[in-house]
Amino acid sequence: MSEYRRLKCIEGSKFERLFAKEFQQRSNKHTVLTPCITKNDQINFGDFKELIECKYDMRMANTGNLFIECYEKQPGAIGYVKSGILAKSKAEYYVQGNFSCIYVFLKVILQEYVSKFPMPEEFKNTERWRFGKTEENNTAYGFILPIKEAEELAPIIWEIDTTQQLLDVTKRLKEKYENN
Repeated sequence: MSEYRRLKCIEGSKFERLFAKEFQQRSNKHTVLTPCITKNDQINFGDFKELIECKYDMRMANTGNLFIECYEKQPGAIGYVKSGILAKSKAEYYVQGNFSCIYVFLKVILQEYVSKFPMPEEFKNTERWRFGKTEENNTAYGFILPIKEAEELAPIIWEIDTTQQLLDVTKRLKEKYENN
């Protein structure tokens, strides 16, 4: 795995932890989500055993769009394979966002919406379909969903208090250095 991909995986994991923390705090029963650790569990359930797929969107704030992943290049695979909302997991919920805003979609509603915008016959950039540009080049292909449309489709949208996040990080760092 390249250093770039490793760092993106770390950012994605941090986003999943943020979502799990927000979910626990905002749920009536303070439900704790169960992360899927094995590749097999992720294929079957999504990122959490509660049938939730979770995606970090690092460019959302800059572009005003969500990049809804539909295909990706995997090591050893020829061409693109279905991923994101088209993955064959049992996930019922599709969560996407960044560290200041989280959108929770019903996966089937998002799939139905995306299907209204036919994908080009060949993988190429269009108004609604784009390559996810990375240092590794075109590793993902997905649907461009403007935030305005995401706000209409997502039954749950959480604004995240970034001030609290900064306080939490500061507290953890202080504790770490006081214990050393």
